[in-house]
Amino acid sequence: MSLFDTVRSYQQRLLGMARAEPYDEEEEFDFAPGEFLDFPENLGADRGKNRSVHEDYWVYTKRFDLEVRGERLHKFLKSETGRSLTEMRSMLQARPRLQREMGEAFRLDAIRQMRLLYEELSPHQVRNTVLTLLIDHSGSTRGRIAETMLMLAEGMSAACNDIGLSYEILGFTTTAWKGGRSRRMWIEDGRPADPGRLNDVLHIIYRSADDMSHRVPWSLQYLLRDALLKENIDGEAVEWAAKRLLERPERRRKLVVVSDGAPVDDSTMLENHNSYLWNHLVRVVDALEQDDEIDIAGMGMAYDVGSVYAQHVHIANEEALSSRALPFLFDFIVSEF
Repeated sequence: MSLFDTVRSYQQRLLGMARAEPYDEEEEFDFAPGEFLDFPENLGADRGKNRSVHEDYWVYTKRFDLEVRGERLHKFLKSETGRSLTEMRSMLQARPRLQREMGEAFRLDAIRQMRLLYEELSPHQVRNTVLTLLIDHSGSTRGRIAETMLMLAEGMSAACNDIGLSYEILGFTTTAWKGGRSRRMWIEDGRPADPGRLNDVLHIIYRSADDMSHRVPWSLQYLLRDALLKENIDGEAVEWAAKRLLERPERRRKLVVVSDGAPVDDSTMLENHNSYLWNHLVRVVDALEQDDEIDIAGMGMAYDVGSVYAQHVHIANEEALSSRALPFLFDFIVSEF
């Protein structure tokens, strides 16, 4: 076998590892845990009543908030698109050839660099580490930024699978523009002043650290669906991701927030002060950075997150994923805190 054939064979073998494995669609969707998991009713925060005068952030109601498995997003989006799961899958996978080729090349690079990282970690460190990617799904990510985020998530998924590193991939947005059902409830209640967060959050679990599959979650491709990308309430999303990490047995807990801008929800900002969501995010991140339970970092997509996260990196475009994102992520994973 020639050197060219040997290299080609090795690349194809790596690519086979990086690609999602075939699966039984009926089995996966019949037994996927959770469809719509409402957050537990929080009576102290519901409708903004009974809150302490010392609180600086509150929620008008959580009764319309949703936590959804990525495999079940077709249920949520079908009401907006009218498409079946099969139609949605076909549409999502019809990515331009250049996007597919760039994504495959990045997966190979992520696997290669992760294997070098693996040599720097002891088996105990690998077993005792869990990584969470928390991805902003705001409307401003549509187009090229969403494509870059998708490449990052799929590449890191393949790389973590390759060395057996525990990881989660989460997303956050809102179920509606302009407040959704929360705002309608507030209007029906007579528009009380200072309502607090006034939209319905949507938190997405694309891949849980409890999942045993070594597939790259195909549902990550929903990042390319404009209908999914709405408002971004970052502070609560970071709290949610951190809470999930604190429930993990691993002691090296790593949280990377991938964002393309400041928290924005027009409904909340219109009825409270303009810095309401921003201040909450800063307080949440500061508290985590002062603690020693979770190591947190920010990755800005065409956006500087340095004013929020002490550990941060700026990614200008997809070409910077290999040269900047991967080295930053791997140094972050190796570092102790």
